[in-house]
Amino acid sequence: MPYFDKIYDFFKKISEVWEINTKFEVEGMDLFSGKSGTFEEQDKLNNLYILLRFIYLARNVLGYIENDVAFDSEFNYSQDTHEILYEYYKAINGQNVNKKENFSSNPNCTLIADEDLTNIKTIIASGEASAIRFEQQDSPEIDLFGTKVVLPRLSHTITSVKPLIKDDINKIEPGQEVFIEWMPEENCEHIVSLIMP
Repeated sequence: MPYFDKIYDFFKKISEVWEINTKFEVEGMDLFSGKSGTFEEQDKLNNLYILLRFIYLARNVLGYIENDVAFDSEFNYSQDTHEILYEYYKAINGQNVNKKENFSSNPNCTLIADEDLTNIKTIIASGEASAIRFEQQDSPEIDLFGTKVVLPRLSHTITSVKPLIKDDINKIEPGQEVFIEWMPEENCEHIVSLIMP
């Protein structure tokens, strides 16, 4: 696909509210002129742009992880795969930082209390805001152009948070699941990055 990037760039620009103005002239005389509507008014153009964007994201992610997958024009499109590709694309291209005001909810996790509750007591005793990091345990696998692709795991770092444990520490038993809500400080950010093998 030698001209794919130029075609994608053209559709991206007209999707950003560009208009296409058309004018046909013969010997200086206007025969026809008009302009396009917005993408929202033209479902077929919008659908084409979505497919081009899917291919664009796939090419970028596959190039970054150095996985050479042959394009198959009979591929199946999936909104879930599109969203996964976009998340990886943002992480690859430095668009992976979310500010506190953009959080839809506070980060949280469930921790299993160890035998003498050391892990729970350590979290409570810290008192200071700190960074926490969560790593995906399994590498996601997606289907791109009829080929199964294993993506790198993601790491989620939440900067400057304080733990909030609503359970009574005196009633927590070893092996109990303890829900922890991480309360973001004013300068808190959520950073997504790839864990490369």
